[in-house]
Amino acid sequence: MATTVSLSSVQSGELFARLEDFEEYRSAEADKVADIAYRYFSSPLLWTFGAIGVALTVCPLSVSLSGITLTFSGLAVYPQNIHTSLLYEVVMVFNFMKAKFTDLGLMQSPYFNKLEDGIYLGALPLKSHLHHDLLIKDLKIHSVLSVLEDFEVTTKTFFTSPLTPKDWTKLGVNQLLISVVDMTPISNEDLHKAADFIHENKKGIYIHCKAGMGRSVMCYIAYLIKHKQVSFVEAFREARALRPTMNLKPLQFQALRGFENIIKYTDFSIN
Repeated sequence: MATTVSLSSVQSGELFARLEDFEEYRSAEADKVADIAYRYFSSPLLWTFGAIGVALTVCPLSVSLSGITLTFSGLAVYPQNIHTSLLYEVVMVFNFMKAKFTDLGLMQSPYFNKLEDGIYLGALPLKSHLHHDLLIKDLKIHSVLSVLEDFEVTTKTFFTSPLTPKDWTKLGVNQLLISVVDMTPISNEDLHKAADFIHENKKGIYIHCKAGMGRSVMCYIAYLIKHKQVSFVEAFREARALRPTMNLKPLQFQALRGFENIIKYTDFSIN
């Protein structure tokens, strides 16, 4: 009888363990479905082009074109956060496709570029594309400089999931997050902060904004000006040679010129 009870207890324990595993699996799958649904229904990109697709399918061409015109006219006067979200999704889809095509050898525009030993610059790392494995294991990155708007740090799209500050912390990566609106200049205070952070972590750092074209490039140029003691023109030429896809806006040029003047006429102790 004792043996039977023992076996029954073992079998019951195994059954409960399997049920718990099944519940965890079912909960995880439910979370995935909910996450996909949320991304779809909160995506301005999919809603916009989905509506246009339906209009072209259902309505005559002239009516559809009128509807499309009204759609984009509405976007033009809609609150700014809609434009920002739509632009963010467009860039993230482009980043996703660029990463895929580069992996397949169909595109010669790398997601990131090596600027010098230990320093890399590129687009927003995607958790959905396992960029953290590449950065940490292959490139030996231990620090990340993120130059993004607040919402860009955590916003998931239908196609992509960025690496968040919590993700970097779990991975043991030292992250400096500088909040800057896309296509706008970085303040002198933040340029100093970024330049020093790059200098202090130059043996293994990844610098990025959303597309790796503007804000992140500003930070690298600031680093060259302050810690390599080169002129803005020299720093700009070096950055463009190393990251050909860079694209600074006029106000970003002006900000870096101003930063150069501050460095030129201020006595900084450079290690």
